[in-house]
Amino acid sequence: MKKILILDDDLVYLRLVCRILTSRGYKVRQASHHVEFFSQLEGEEPQLVMLDINMPEKDGFQVYRELMAQHTIPVLFVTGYPASFNLALDSVWQPWQTHVAEGQTDILYKPFRMGNLARKVEGLIGAGQPKETTTPPATERLAIIRRIRQTLVRYGVDLGRLFVGYDG
Repeated sequence: MKKILILDDDLVYLRLVCRILTSRGYKVRQASHHVEFFSQLEGEEPQLVMLDINMPEKDGFQVYRELMAQHTIPVLFVTGYPASFNLALDSVWQPWQTHVAEGQTDILYKPFRMGNLARKVEGLIGAGQPKETTTPPATERLAIIRRIRQTLVRYGVDLGRLFVGYDG
């Protein structure tokens, strides 16, 4: 299973992104502080790191510099800065641009759509491992459909108007 490590100080965002990526078949770990991030990095090395740019104490670019000094891991920067923000003013701009050109780094602007997050992650490390689904046998599916239909009819739902040509 492909592993992702996320560093962001917004705990609500962390929970949401972890849930999204886990549902897409990735193993996700999270950190809300750079010290916690680097201690988690020493364990099992992830295939992707997601870094918030605007962080207390050390910003995402400072963490990126330290990370790249010891590791070669794709990085997805996630930021609330507007897309027009001038990244060229930061001293990490040149190495960051090189990493982008090599296809190892990308940026995602908050707020974002879940599909955009998935495309950025998949573009850097590929798709997650699909979860095994247990599809019930056809006879069980038919029984479920019949029970749903009976319940709808019992409550007076006009199935023809519900699904076909409803002009309500």
